[in-house]
Amino acid sequence: MEVQRWRRVLIILFMLTYLSKAFGMASRPPEGMGATRSVDLSGNVFQFAMPEDFSRDMPADDLVERLDISDPSIFSDPDKGTLIRRWWDIKEPGFFGKKLGTVMMNISVRKVPDNTLRWLNSEAYDATDRLSFMLMLTEDAQLKHPKNQYTVAPSPERDPFSYYVPDFVTMVGNKLHPSFRDESYGGQVWTRYGVSAPESVLITNYALPVTLNLFLEVSFYYSNNHNVVARYFRETARSKMHPILSTFRILYADHNPIKNIVEHDWHSETTQEVVDRHKPQLILKLFGEEAYRDVYLEAPTSSER
Repeated sequence: MEVQRWRRVLIILFMLTYLSKAFGMASRPPEGMGATRSVDLSGNVFQFAMPEDFSRDMPADDLVERLDISDPSIFSDPDKGTLIRRWWDIKEPGFFGKKLGTVMMNISVRKVPDNTLRWLNSEAYDATDRLSFMLMLTEDAQLKHPKNQYTVAPSPERDPFSYYVPDFVTMVGNKLHPSFRDESYGGQVWTRYGVSAPESVLITNYALPVTLNLFLEVSFYYSNNHNVVARYFRETARSKMHPILSTFRILYADHNPIKNIVEHDWHSETTQEVVDRHKPQLILKLFGEEAYRDVYLEAPTSSER
């Protein structure tokens, strides 16, 4: 009888595990994290978890658990697309550890902007195309931070109250280096990029398309105290924030074409490989005919062959 009872228990546990996977239920969060949160974005469910030792000095609104992303009015005000905003105090290890600074996490749904910069063409941005998605993120970053290095008047010294939105790509010699990196969480390819903010604040963004017209963005604002070395603070803070990333996952609605893109197609190429594949076009459009001639119309050296 005892053997039969344990056999039934094992069968029940097996069935529960199977059903949780079949219906996309979240696995247990990493150690030190709170319960898995879910946000319903018109049938696309974003899941994540986070530490719950929030800063007591900063405000914390309730998580938006349901958002009708088919309603265009939510994008008339950027804050209407905000799902959650939380702060953490970062300290050195130990009970009397020194306070190093704070990290703010902001999760929001954003509308794909119009292609007003027209770097490569005048067509609308395509969220399913990796190159177009990166170009779109660059324009969106400039729209979010209008006082950036593109609009601030040239000066020998950087304006301390300006943001620094990096170029889409930088060119060193005859090579292009994108300002974006690919990160895989929950089997889905996210796109990461950074923005430098005033007062030595570093913003690290992680973006993933939700629909053809909308994308999800998770932003971490790293702000060290004035008497703390920024690099030391960021290394300590990232060790606390990184487990959050591993819990990211969007359970896409049926027939949403984005699912196959981020879970299969985008795994085949890195951001660097995407840029390399479009290298001739990018050099010509972004750096001009002279740069293009230097790379493609002059005889390459033996090391370049």
